[in-house]
Amino acid sequence: MNVIISCHGCIIWDKVILADSVWLRLKGLLGRKSLAQGEGLILVPCRQVHGLFMHIPLDLVFLDRAGCVLKVSRLQPWQISPNVLAAHSILEVAAGSAAKISPGDILDLTSR
Repeated sequence: MNVIISCHGCIIWDKVILADSVWLRLKGLLGRKSLAQGEGLILVPCRQVHGLFMHIPLDLVFLDRAGCVLKVSRLQPWQISPNVLAAHSILEVAAGSAAKISPGDILDLTSR
């Protein structure tokens, strides 16, 4: 399923894949050489991810159940992210594309 993500009424990512099954979460973005503008993956449920076998750096947006941003961090290939216990999901997007997102922002996720 594809998801559109907006904040403050502006669409930020419009090609986000919802990974809400074990298989989709397990596969994640493995094998991807790049992410195009507006692309991403949201892992539900999820509190921590890894960049093992990844080729690209990512911005990670940790969200609670209400879509409130808890933390934004950068994940380099072969690193492990922080474990954010209060997180319900993690949005993975191209490095640099979450620069305008801050803790406390509310993201609106709309199924397409």
